[in-house]
Amino acid sequence: FNFDMPEPKEPLLPVKTDPSKFMKAIETCLRSTSIDTSVPDQLGVTLLPDGKDLLFFATNFTTLSHAFIALPREVKFGRAIIPSGFCREMIVLADKKVGQTFELAKDYALFQGKDGSTLFGKLVDSPKPVKYLHVFEDFHPEADAKKLGAIPTKMELILERACVVAATSVTPIMMEIEVSNRKAKFSTQAQKTEIFDTVELDKGQPDVKLRVDPKLVKAGYGTFTKMLLTKKAFIMATDSE
Repeated sequence: FNFDMPEPKEPLLPVKTDPSKFMKAIETCLRSTSIDTSVPDQLGVTLLPDGKDLLFFATNFTTLSHAFIALPREVKFGRAIIPSGFCREMIVLADKKVGQTFELAKDYALFQGKDGSTLFGKLVDSPKPVKYLHVFEDFHPEADAKKLGAIPTKMELILERACVVAATSVTPIMMEIEVSNRKAKFSTQAQKTEIFDTVELDKGQPDVKLRVDPKLVKAGYGTFTKMLLTKKAFIMATDSE
């Protein structure tokens, strides 16, 4: 089809980025996108301005990912949903040593990558966008940030063992977690197989009981450095995301 690449112009969001920060935020949120076309918000990464911060959100209604970066100046626009395909190609075209330019227009995004390449992508239109700020505050209130503790190194083995058990079943297997006086007990059961693990968590961890999909948690291990267990969620984070 005929297509004329739009010329760079004064965009809504002109960001000359440190690729390690901008791309890391995009990559962090991509883990929570999906291909469910019935829910537009799941098809990409949502950008929301918040003063001099740019917020990134994505959800597949099973996981919720969030990141943010600081901007050189305050920008004003409502929100934008960058398609997942555009985000993945942008990461491929990024040069880790040279800053790139990401431009957000009213209905499309442009990215100028290495070797003079330019990437164009239509924004996703969502008639009823997810109220991310409300949802995020509900699952992870601001006060909870002070309770985040280091992820124990033993957690990797616990998740590996739980995923092995879960893989023996064709139906989703949940990992049950009970925390009492900072000691967390993990239990995963499938058919005739059941495993138990225990680990001590940091002092900010409250007493809770919850059930989570170990495969979803394992997907985040290695990327994040802190964690918190609540009645609503298994939260994993870093100092800057």
